[in-house]
Amino acid sequence: VIQEKDRTWTVQVRIKQRDGTVRHHKKRGFERKKDALEYEAQIKSDKPKFHMKVKDFLPIYMNDKKSELKERTLLMKKDVFNKHIFPYFGEMYVDEIKTSDIQEWQNIMCTKNYQPSYLRIIANQFSGLLNHACNIYDMESNPYKKIKKMGRSDANRVEFWTYEEYQKFISILRDDIKY
Repeated sequence: VIQEKDRTWTVQVRIKQRDGTVRHHKKRGFERKKDALEYEAQIKSDKPKFHMKVKDFLPIYMNDKKSELKERTLLMKKDVFNKHIFPYFGEMYVDEIKTSDIQEWQNIMCTKNYQPSYLRIIANQFSGLLNHACNIYDMESNPYKKIKKMGRSDANRVEFWTYEEYQKFISILRDDIKY
């Protein structure tokens, strides 16, 4: 807060944004120093809004996850984003993605010949990125939580025989067959 020659007060604040840029706030003409200080406090207390393109947020997300995931998992995540998510959402701002955008994308993805379990993997990767933006970077809400995820999580579930089922099967095999 600076007093000008005309005896008014000026507030000048620089605030670092989440994307690393610095935003400059300057307002002149406060008649009282108290008003200028209140304005300065309000500007400093406002959280910077999370506003970043999906393609620019992915490196931040990957860096945040680096300590908890294996290298192979990180490579798989990056591959899924490059192949399936960036072509549709790469240039969009994360906080501007709507549920309808995700639904439209899911409809397109479901027309491709991917296994239901792979579609679920893709959906989980995208939802995970949006959850991270909400939980760590204070994005207001995850639009993916409002709709059903594409694919099936149990699509390739392996069924095992019980001991009794195995005994029944093995009892009908001929002795000359190797198993």
